[in-house]
Amino acid sequence: MAINTRLFGRTGPSVTRVGLGGEGVLRTHGRGREAAGVIEKAASSGISYFDSAKAYAGSQGYYGSFYRSHPETRSAIFQTSKSAAREYHEARADLRETLEFMGLNSLDLWQIHDLRTRGELEEIESPDGALKAFIEARDSGLTKYIGVTGHHDPEVLLAAIESWPLDAVLLPVNPAEEIIGGFMDRVMTAALLPGWSIPQLLW
Repeated sequence: MAINTRLFGRTGPSVTRVGLGGEGVLRTHGRGREAAGVIEKAASSGISYFDSAKAYAGSQGYYGSFYRSHPETRSAIFQTSKSAAREYHEARADLRETLEFMGLNSLDLWQIHDLRTRGELEEIESPDGALKAFIEARDSGLTKYIGVTGHHDPEVLLAAIESWPLDAVLLPVNPAEEIIGGFMDRVMTAALLPGWSIPQLLW
């Protein structure tokens, strides 16, 4: 049975609504054989959204091993990764490391990882902040899209997507959200407004 897909934003590629995350066995070191089995099964099942992050232990290296063994699959995969760097030069270094570990020339989506506080938001958007590195990476083709992720404070995440030139936001969606509110009723609503050039919501 084919996995349902949707456009990434209004004009982007089609990606599967089910993705392969970077947790579980992928967030380990020294378990390459098991990790390879998971990635290969996901790819053979038609999953095209692959998630990762520098913070996810050996995840980026596991994906890199997969691409080196299966280079023909790269064009069918929407590969993402994340950096928790808040400073410009650190973020640039993270991207270089990510591309090296994955054996790639570019990412499809690179995200500012785990935004939590107003202080982090201000640091990231400062003249020497990480946002500058993300924008440069998109402008230079090292990533097609840039985004932000957050699971902590919907107000902080909302402030980021309302003021930063982003393409994507990754936020939590779960049954408790209907009661607690914030992410789905405020952040998701704002991300779908016409002001976003390529609005995209990821689970």
